[in-house]
Amino acid sequence: MKSKPRAAHQLDPEVTRSQEMHMAATPFPYVASEPTTDPAELLREEQIRTRHLRQLLAEADATIAAREATITELTQELAAIGL
Repeated sequence: MKSKPRAAHQLDPEVTRSQEMHMAATPFPYVASEPTTDPAELLREEQIRTRHLRQLLAEADATIAAREATITELTQELAAIGL
């Protein structure tokens, strides 16, 4: 039968609640791996980056097209009322 994990203050009676909260907020020590030099991995990363940038570009193009349509519509309305 496994025992339940204990909180820090339950393991060490000297640890205060404030210290326990600080320990919980401390970021995990992250160590990055070495950059890859494998051409296949580099190509795959570039393909992913390119796909993402193309998606951003398509979204920006759609926004521009929608704004141009709105401007055209408003311009036509102004012309219709003689302004």
